[in-house]
Amino acid sequence: MSAGKAKRDERSRAIHRLCFDAAALCMALALSYIEAVLPLGAWIPLPGIKPGLANIVITLVFFTISASDAAAVSFCRVLVSGMLFGSPVSAVISLGGAAAAFIMLCIISRVRVMHKRITFIGVSVLCAAAHSGGQLSAVAAVTVSAGAFSYLPVMLAAACVFGTVNGALLNVMISPVGRILKNTGTVNEKDSIS
Repeated sequence: MSAGKAKRDERSRAIHRLCFDAAALCMALALSYIEAVLPLGAWIPLPGIKPGLANIVITLVFFTISASDAAAVSFCRVLVSGMLFGSPVSAVISLGGAAAAFIMLCIISRVRVMHKRITFIGVSVLCAAAHSGGQLSAVAAVTVSAGAFSYLPVMLAAACVFGTVNGALLNVMISPVGRILKNTGTVNEKDSIS
């Protein structure tokens, strides 16, 4: 293969990745919007409890494209959804949760024994639990009070429930999304984490 063709292929792959990241960001924002407008308080009368549907998109990007793409999509989603559907304080709290969940994704992907033995249900539950811990840490930092951690058992229970549901959806979606990305040339077989 000539150097020019290799360079064109690499540029084409980069454009595909950028387009996929943009589409993933739009999907994550749409899911965030759905969560913002749904009257979840009527069904779940507890503050701060949400299904975390946008985290499905971030996990898909992490395991089909790369960790850096997932970080970019997650950060942009938090900023834009904070501006559109929240406040500066809610954006800080959301950023704390997103950062903790991303760190958990990195830990899971690095610990290969763990990665091989747990399904996406396990990945999603662990990330949801980390997200809850990150959010409560951000609340504690904003309010300068450790009292926020008294809400941790409620948040962890919700993380188990919603993490299981989101993980089941991920188990169904990961293979088709990975195949689409490989077929379109967005990722190489060797680049994919899934």
